[in-house]
Amino acid sequence: ARPKPSISWWKGGTRLKTIRETTSSDGNVTSSILTLVPSIEDAGRVISCRAVQPMLSHSTHEDGWKLEIQHL
Repeated sequence: ARPKPSISWWKGGTRLKTIRETTSSDGNVTSSILTLVPSIEDAGRVISCRAVQPMLSHSTHEDGWKLEIQHL
């Protein structure tokens, strides 16, 4: 089994805490799910997911998505 990565979710520069994380039975796959109810103020903000493997240097991987919100 590999060491478990540290996975975090961010909205702009704020770390989000509403996440669910699971690890496969063999310990080789870790999944993280964010549940977010955006507000109109979140329009244009970036949601990003960051994974860090503490046992490896330069192991940060990050991906982000810009929120496009239509308000009715």
